[in-house]
Amino acid sequence: MKSLQQLLTSALVVGTFLLGFATSPAEAAETIPQAQPVIALLKAVKEGDQKQLQSAFSEKMRAQYDKDGWDKVLKQYQEGFKTAFGDYKLEDFTFDYKGAEEKGAVSIAHKGKTLPGMSVTKEKAEWKLNER
Repeated sequence: MKSLQQLLTSALVVGTFLLGFATSPAEAAETIPQAQPVIALLKAVKEGDQKQLQSAFSEKMRAQYDKDGWDKVLKQYQEGFKTAFGDYKLEDFTFDYKGAEEKGAVSIAHKGKTLPGMSVTKEKAEWKLNER
């Protein structure tokens, strides 16, 4: 029979191990480099941050959005996200990546509902969104 000390030590080790996996979906996604631009997009739209919004996109996409004007782009995303997600939290989303080392697609799920993936590309060692 195990002593109380051995039992408590075992429980502590198992608890610590389990806590290592107890992260919210958004926290876990933040460890996936390819999901970073999607997370930046979600944060920028939620916070109304044009600079962060711009930083989420590839140079090619920024050039296209520059023509539209970033205030207009932000407003369009805010309206679209409000309709699609309501008053969302990052924890409501999960992400998965399929692709190669330099480009691919980030699959997104919101509260269990799968959404179309978003094209991402690696640009100057950082992942960026590569579509509208």
